[in-house]
Amino acid sequence: MMNKHNKKYVLSIGGFDPSGGAGLLADNKTIERIGGYGIHAISALTYQNHNSFEQVEWLDADKIIRAIKLLNEEYDYEVVKIGLIQNLDVLNYIVDYLGNKYKIIWDPIVKASAGFEFHKVINQTELTTLLQKIYLICPNIDEAKFLASKENLKDCASMLSSLCNVLLTGGHNKESIGTDTLYTLRGDKIDIHNSNPNATDKHGSGCVLSSAIATFLSNGDTLLDACKNAKNYTSNYLASHPSLIGYHAEHIFH
Repeated sequence: MMNKHNKKYVLSIGGFDPSGGAGLLADNKTIERIGGYGIHAISALTYQNHNSFEQVEWLDADKIIRAIKLLNEEYDYEVVKIGLIQNLDVLNYIVDYLGNKYKIIWDPIVKASAGFEFHKVINQTELTTLLQKIYLICPNIDEAKFLASKENLKDCASMLSSLCNVLLTGGHNKESIGTDTLYTLRGDKIDIHNSNPNATDKHGSGCVLSSAIATFLSNGDTLLDACKNAKNYTSNYLASHPSLIGYHAEHIFH
């Protein structure tokens, strides 16, 4: 079903951040600013602001599925963005429920920008099976090393991109700050550069980037174009204010 404004629906699954800078609220702002319509399933309640993180309360996988099931009765969508999730078991459960009907984008959040760590270890066998069901993952440097259980970035990219498309984000890379690299299952390696020199760190920037990619894909972009357009959107978002809080204002398109 399309809504009356003919906007494409995008499903995002993730945590509720009361500050609005990350999680589902950031996803929704991004999706609607780009021109989509966000529908959402909560995976966790967080107690935080943009500077501090105190606690996370996880929702049971069955409750997440219950929310998705009801959304599916009313809305048609082609792209799903998944953010904060309790563990690989819950993620795999959700991905299996969704099936192969959707392009699934996973932003593998390992640690909050305020320092709170969500995950300590990863099961490589479980991860390998899971990633083959996912269209794109968007890890930063630290997340890629954690997922691949390797220190060499080239080895991380090679291992992960043998299973799914990977957009390796460069915000934590001191050698190429602001440059993201798309590794495709076909073997492509494409650098995507920061389009705004005034960009600064922001709380929830990974949520903005991944939900932007989901929206551009939903609107018909190729994977490469979706990543380029999302990078441009996110770069302007990062330049929208000098603090850790960014704005999804109209001017960020210019």
